Amino acid sequence: MAGSTLTLFPLILHKTAADSAAQNRGGTDLTDIRSDATALKTFGWGIVGTGRIASDFASDLRQLSDARLAAVLSRDQSSADLFAKKSAAVHAYNDIDRFMADKTIDIVYIASPNSMHLPQALRAIRAGKAVLIEKPVAPSEPEAEVLRREALRNNVFVMEAMWVRFLPGMVAVKDIIDAGTIGAIQSISGTLSWRNDFDPQSRLFNKALGGGASLDLGVYLLSLTMHLLGEPEKISGSWQAAPSGVDMRASYRLHYPNAVAELECGLDRNLANTFEIKGSKGTVRISDPFVRARRIEVATRRLANLAMSFAKRGGAEKLLARLPFPGHKVLQFPYVGHGLSFQAQAVMDALRRGETGHEMMPMSESAAVLRAISMLLAHPPSG
Repeated sequence: MAGSTLTLFPLILHKTAADSAAQNRGGTDLTDIRSDATALKTFGWGIVGTGRIASDFASDLRQLSDARLAAVLSRDQSSADLFAKKSAAVHAYNDIDRFMADKTIDIVYIASPNSMHLPQALRAIRAGKAVLIEKPVAPSEPEAEVLRREALRNNVFVMEAMWVRFLPGMVAVKDIIDAGTIGAIQSISGTLSWRNDFDPQSRLFNKALGGGASLDLGVYLLSLTMHLLGEPEKISGSWQAAPSGVDMRASYRLHYPNAVAELECGLDRNLANTFEIKGSKGTVRISDPFVRARRIEVATRRLANLAMSFAKRGGAEKLLARLPFPGHKVLQFPYVGHGLSFQAQAVMDALRRGETGHEMMPMSESAAVLRAISMLLAHPPSG
């Protein structure tokens, strides 16, 4: 059978609140659904921060019928006012006490610099509000553990905003692997690196703001690897320092009993930015940039694997996609917006179920990623 291209539209992942409630109860009785106030609840979101990711999140939130943007918080009132005007937020604050006291906010999305994640998340947790924290959930593993314990103590939902795990394409990749389509995983290779001009004041290079390639980009590679293989037995690698002391580039090697993952992140160069999983029976490859997960290649025969490997070395990916041959499929996962709405929907669905975390992104795995980063960066830089 010739290779094929499939376009899969992720409409099912944007269920209505009523649909989610019916599925969770195992029924579809509309009378029961309408009588369930929690199922029909529209959640008010409060956004901390007014940068690009905050703007993207606010834009994607408009795709969800059961979400509304209640408020925004910024250190500068004029920035908060401008953001509220552009994103249709109801309230704009420059005072965190007033923001956290706003009863129209059910969920706080923290999109501030990494160094502010812990104190701001703790304020939200202690105010009894669910919290979605932009990656990394905290600059270090001990801080992530503080958040986890405090959320449990207050019975409040908390999750890292590792949005790539919730994309339709990534969900499909996990399903393909779990189904045994490519056999047991033997190796993973991935890169995520974009060139940035060095600026000591930028959040990317400022140590006080939690900068560095690993915390900005490496978290994606490490998180996805651990999503598929769990925490490794051993971690090795190397890193190079920027003039400000943060890691400009880092290479990770994660060792598992029967597999190895080789990952590279950087702020100083442009790389392929793909993610490839090789198994005993085939290969799955997520195309550039893999964090968008819009195009997935699956090769399940020897010829297909050889062709994929050849294309990777020779840069002939587009040609490969057009060539029909047995055992090779290209799966397309288009979606509207920036891809941030899927995680937002997952948070609201988890809250409807009365959960204080999400099984697809547990705090234990967020901490494990930070542990891996700290283990590597504890060693002196190699250059």
